[in-house]
Amino acid sequence: MPCHLGAAFYAQAQDGAVQARWLRCRTANSFWRTPEGTKEMHNKAEERRREHTAQQQQENGEPKRETGQIGKELAPTQSHHLQERIVRDTHLQLVEYYKTNQPKQGLDLLNSLIEQGQLNRKLLLDGVKMLALKFAGNDKCRDGDDGHITVPVLREMCARELGENLHIVATVELLLDACEKKWDRMSELMAKAVFKTDCFNLLAGMALARHELDTLECAKKCLQKCRFPKNQGTLFGHIFLNFLRGGGADGERLMKLYMDQLVMLDHPVDEHDAFHLKTALECYGKWKFEIGARVNHRSLECSHCSLKLVPSTIEPHKFNELRGALAKVLYDGATKMNRATSEQVLALMKTIKEMKRKISEQTAAIDEVNSTKRDVGDYLVPHFGHFLLGRRPLVVDALNLVDGKPEQHQLGYVRSFFNSLERNGFSPILVVTRCTFPSEFIHCFREKGHIFDLRSKSTKIHDDLFTLNAALLLGPDAHLMSNDGFRDYAPAMAVDPSLFSRWVKTRLVRFWTPKMTKKESEYLLPNAWHSQGDPSNGYHILAERRQRSRQFVYCIRTN
Repeated sequence: MPCHLGAAFYAQAQDGAVQARWLRCRTANSFWRTPEGTKEMHNKAEERRREHTAQQQQENGEPKRETGQIGKELAPTQSHHLQERIVRDTHLQLVEYYKTNQPKQGLDLLNSLIEQGQLNRKLLLDGVKMLALKFAGNDKCRDGDDGHITVPVLREMCARELGENLHIVATVELLLDACEKKWDRMSELMAKAVFKTDCFNLLAGMALARHELDTLECAKKCLQKCRFPKNQGTLFGHIFLNFLRGGGADGERLMKLYMDQLVMLDHPVDEHDAFHLKTALECYGKWKFEIGARVNHRSLECSHCSLKLVPSTIEPHKFNELRGALAKVLYDGATKMNRATSEQVLALMKTIKEMKRKISEQTAAIDEVNSTKRDVGDYLVPHFGHFLLGRRPLVVDALNLVDGKPEQHQLGYVRSFFNSLERNGFSPILVVTRCTFPSEFIHCFREKGHIFDLRSKSTKIHDDLFTLNAALLLGPDAHLMSNDGFRDYAPAMAVDPSLFSRWVKTRLVRFWTPKMTKKESEYLLPNAWHSQGDPSNGYHILAERRQRSRQFVYCIRTN
């Protein structure tokens, strides 16, 4: 007996082999992967089953029964499987219509599903989105055009079929209200709705199609983290760009809404967003923009417009709160097995104290140089300028830097990293590790600052906790060098996880070894600022390429 046919089904219906053949054809022929092919397969299997059952009845002398009764009595499990396949394929077809902005075809399919009684909860929700897409694409369309289902009928069906799930009900009500130009409940329903990105895109499309920018601004306030659709091929993309090409006060207002939303994001935009931004600026045509701008990591000055950007900082009391919370995690770990010992914690504090003393000496030396005569300063700056800048401590996760095992060939790029980072103003450097490195590495580490060896060969000891605590104890300007995102530690602290995430994001130096790049080693300094600006002073939008997270800046001049 074939393994994919259950014994119960085989005993119930001898014509199971017929269905098995059809199922094999489905995988062998791409036609069976379409909704039409699945339906045809289902119908042919049912027809064969009826013929086989009628033949058995005739041979056994049983009275002939109605076809509907036969279908109900047999109700084989495989028919249920085929029905599920039809629903799944139909859902995928509706999703494709939605993505390619074909509301008419989608609503035609919805009408067909209603006539055949094949509309389940998932397909009904797809139908609501499809009807909303119709109104988002054309402000002149009327409810019930082309014989499609109307808003009141669809609302009644949803109330009857979708149950009492408050979030689903809110989503349906939000979209159907928008179709009828009812915006009074938008904020209330938006807070409860699911599929928020789709909802925002549909509402934004309707608002633009009707030239209701007040509604668009209200939707943006309700869903601050939802972006304007970035695909020019979408319906909203066409409306958005045409709106900008029209110019005028409305085009200017829309461009400001779009830029304000990019500024509101707390992370760099990706390549798709950056491409959409470039296209939008070209359509608008009133602002100058430079893609190749650079922002100095120390001075935060733009290379094109010389504007000094505002750094992204953490308030002192918030920083102290974060430092205390992470220190508690470290001290608590000192009492648990495979975490850390009290002696190791005390040794870390002693090392940090020594580093702080060295930092104080450097600061005093810098202040003394700054107070000397101008001619001395003119000599020192060209020759030792990188040492006269404000120093920033750096804590290095050593095992992460050498991919878990120090080897002789890695010493070259380690030394190169340290020399370059020192020129960028990072000093002193503290190297944290849990195993003893070869003498050549130790010499390199001590040249640049300090090394803190946990002297533990346990792979379970949390050396990351020592790295994080060292950076926090060295002050707000201290940085970390590691390819570990340290995401595991945010939930363990009694502080807002977003605070820890912000600190790591603005202090983490990432790197790529020759093994990763197949060329030379590289490192990436964290950006100390986020996208910012306004129509008066211009905008600076931080973007990020996928490949090794390389960053670039859009400098947009509005004057």
